[in-house]
Amino acid sequence: MTSFGSLFRRRSILLLLLFFALLLFCGGGAFLAWHVLPDYAQDPLEILEEAAPARSWYDGKGALVKRERCWQYQWRLPLPLSQISPEAVKVMLAAEDANFYSHDGVDLSAVCRAAYQNVSSGRIVSGASTIPMQLAALAMRMRKIPRRTLSGKLRQALMARKLVRKYSKDRILEEYLNFVPFGGSLYGIGAASVYYFGLPAKELNLAEASLLCGIPQKPGSYRPDKNLPLARIRQKRVLSMLEKRKILAKGEAEKIFRESPLRLRDFSVRSPLAGNEPKLHDMYFREAAKSLERKKIPLPFHVPTALDQEKTLLVLDTLKKFASSAQGVKDGAAVLIHNPTMRVLVLVGTLDAKDPFTGQVNAATAVRSAGSTLKPFLYGEGIYGGLVGPDSVFLDSPVRYKDYEPANYDGKFRGRVSLEEALRLSLNTTAVKMLAILGEKRALERFSSIGLSDHSGKKNGLSLALGSAGYTLLELTNAFTILPNEGVFRKASFFPQGSVPGLKEEETKRIWDANTAIAVSAILRRKEPPFGDLDAAWKTGTSNGNNDAWCLAATPKYTLGVWFGNKEGKASPDLVGLHLAAPCAAGILEALYRNGEYPCWKEELSAFEEAKLCVETGLTGAFACGNLFSGRKIRGIPLKHCTKCAGGKDRPSLKILFPGSGNYFLEKGKKSVKLPLSAEEKGLIWFIDGIMVKKGKAPDCWEFEEGPHSVTVTDPEGKKKARSVFFQVLADF
Repeated sequence: MTSFGSLFRRRSILLLLLFFALLLFCGGGAFLAWHVLPDYAQDPLEILEEAAPARSWYDGKGALVKRERCWQYQWRLPLPLSQISPEAVKVMLAAEDANFYSHDGVDLSAVCRAAYQNVSSGRIVSGASTIPMQLAALAMRMRKIPRRTLSGKLRQALMARKLVRKYSKDRILEEYLNFVPFGGSLYGIGAASVYYFGLPAKELNLAEASLLCGIPQKPGSYRPDKNLPLARIRQKRVLSMLEKRKILAKGEAEKIFRESPLRLRDFSVRSPLAGNEPKLHDMYFREAAKSLERKKIPLPFHVPTALDQEKTLLVLDTLKKFASSAQGVKDGAAVLIHNPTMRVLVLVGTLDAKDPFTGQVNAATAVRSAGSTLKPFLYGEGIYGGLVGPDSVFLDSPVRYKDYEPANYDGKFRGRVSLEEALRLSLNTTAVKMLAILGEKRALERFSSIGLSDHSGKKNGLSLALGSAGYTLLELTNAFTILPNEGVFRKASFFPQGSVPGLKEEETKRIWDANTAIAVSAILRRKEPPFGDLDAAWKTGTSNGNNDAWCLAATPKYTLGVWFGNKEGKASPDLVGLHLAAPCAAGILEALYRNGEYPCWKEELSAFEEAKLCVETGLTGAFACGNLFSGRKIRGIPLKHCTKCAGGKDRPSLKILFPGSGNYFLEKGKKSVKLPLSAEEKGLIWFIDGIMVKKGKAPDCWEFEEGPHSVTVTDPEGKKKARSVFFQVLADF
């Protein structure tokens, strides 16, 4: 018996030692796992950062204009902890995690308490989730990781401990307050405060904070906009909890519940989360976003813009007024640019943003036939190149280039006109002749340098001068800024300088010298009303067939573009730039200057200097020019010498033997006629259609296509007058 008892005691001691060893091993393993495994857990904040917050758009004065939901259409407005009411922070900690600042991610005392309460009651009556654990749960839900299983709970606990190790408690609390659900699509206290109270989170009082912070326990049930009585019951419990934790004095919870104001907003009106009149400015914001996308710059979630809401309403009202007075005109658009800063203040792309069809089409960025709005750029390029001057002479008469025969809008011809008259009267034949002098290649290169890149992809030929190529209102308005900005071009921006990370100021390019821009502006400022006393440079345009009516207008401060038309392309006799778009533009600019300010242009006389010009051409007088007059040329730009006269009255003229003046006819099936070239003299300079083809011996023959032509010969020594012959090649019908 003694030996058996001794053996039993030895075995019992051994088993007990094995038990404690196993317990120690498991406990040590658990201890190590508890402290090591969190390092390998996923970071909940890295997951939550994928949930983009709502984007907020601001105008040029910093006022909120619009908000738009991003990730999964959630309303979330992140705030720093300093921008959240201290009362709300205090209430949220009391309601969700009283020991937040003392535990290490998992509150073990709360776990034990919750386990005891749930086991003793036979049902779940209490939880032990801390704020870090709730953040981890939100991240797991985003990744669709099971959370209610034992492994899910352990994973959640490890992720919570990862948070506490990696981030400060204030950072964790801030992120929680910005991600916690408040019912429906509301996430974070910033969005909840604005939606339920119409207030920033910083202005919440204790009563409002207790109502708001009670929602996350059951976001679908405790929403005050859906079930205010139930939300108030939850609020009372939260206040009682504050009193129980001695955050409030005894009896204070009841007093706050009954007497403190709840500034709930009227839920029957539009939510303030969307911003102020968002649809009105949608097209402006969309174009601003596209401008960043083209530069591959990410769009921030707080977007400051140069938008001027007051001016936008003024422009829109004026557009609607003039559109309603015209027959068959349904829509209009306008762009307003502030010249000193080159910021787009206004972009109106439709007259009715709520229209389900036309309201979605941005007419300010739609490609349309530009009409006569390009003429100032053609004449300006000719002046800048010294090819013409303001007093240069053009012949406004019927002209034909192959199968292209332009005519003036009124069907009349005015004979000899100066460049200034041609531009001021917007004559078509002279604009086409100016383009012919420049050449299409040079004109297109200049247009491209001021942001006018042809969208059609086809060769327009000389019809380019009259708007056969397509451009947008935004592009044309931006290009017109080279006049008030004295020859300097910069692409207009939608954003204040330095407001968007990574966005640099657009490149500034000098297109013309300042005197050229001043001269062209001066011509356009002398046009007839409707601008009345307002000193503005302006140019209208009407597309062929009366589909589009344009007006570009500029003062030193503003450049304005106005368009009227129908987005489906329907024509109307009232779609005339001079009669519809110009009066509207005048009305807008006059309203912008109603405070007594007046446009102050640079003195135009400084741009010109006196020169002796040929009466025949308005170019610099040559040795052979018989009649000269005192005219104007652009200061600092040499003006081309006259080559038409090439001899005085007392000098004999050169003589062309062939071809002669008159008409020549194409043979059937032929595209050109071959004509011999000969003159009495030898060693002359020959020009065909204004282009030098030979110096010295003339070519024997030349192929002339259908249309008007000229052949000119000049004496290189200037001993005889130049001679020209003019003729036409016609199809033989």
